[in-house]
Amino acid sequence: MKKRIISLLIALSTVITLFVPSAVVHAELGIKNELQVSLMAALNIVPGYPSSYDAEAKVSAKDFVSFAYRLIGIDNMNISSFMKKYDLDEESDTIGASTAIKIILDIINYDEIMGNTDNYFNFASQMGLTKNVGVSLNSSEPLTYDQMVMLFWNTLDMKALKLDGINSYSYTDETVMEHYLKIYEGKGVVNANETAAIDGRGTTGIGVVRIDSEEYFVGNTITEHLIGSNVKFYYHDDNEKTLRWIETNKSKKSDRFCLWQ
Repeated sequence: MKKRIISLLIALSTVITLFVPSAVVHAELGIKNELQVSLMAALNIVPGYPSSYDAEAKVSAKDFVSFAYRLIGIDNMNISSFMKKYDLDEESDTIGASTAIKIILDIINYDEIMGNTDNYFNFASQMGLTKNVGVSLNSSEPLTYDQMVMLFWNTLDMKALKLDGINSYSYTDETVMEHYLKIYEGKGVVNANETAAIDGRGTTGIGVVRIDSEEYFVGNTITEHLIGSNVKFYYHDDNEKTLRWIETNKSKKSDRFCLWQ
């Protein structure tokens, strides 16, 4: 028994060294919104985190449009005609916040429910799109990566629209993230992996964990090492549930880790 306890402690210490406290990442990269930034990377919307992400870098117009289309699950799209629609130069190094908002509303079809109003900014604010973005939204001030990520985060939390008829849209019960990306948020306790269980229900299959009573494929996370931990997570559900991002309970600041790799 003593040897088993010692072995377990050694294994736990090895696992803990794999985790990077988010406070350290904040200090090194200047990231103010690490949850949002790391989730965008995990969902393959905005790349770069954590190795090459620059929060204060200016976003090019071409990159912004490409990333924005990923919010609705479209990647590698030919964006030339869309760029022309908004008089954007594909070689431009920046994009203004005002244009960025119009593009997002267009992509998620919210421009169809605006009515005759030309005030994109008031409408966007009412919809929650501009919350915590930290930029003058009715100006052409160049958008930074950090501001873009917050716009995208707010977009994913907006209600998705569905087409009811010709030019007729209504709200769905799902967010943009749920409707287009099939990504859902969850919380619970990691009760089992393929080698151990603490809920009396037995172990799982290979590469699978049980959080509360639901089973998930671990994907690119290291959730199998978190037996007994209370976690918040995002998972992809397309007939099979696969974890895409996870962190341990944040009741103590030092306990917060981003466990997506």
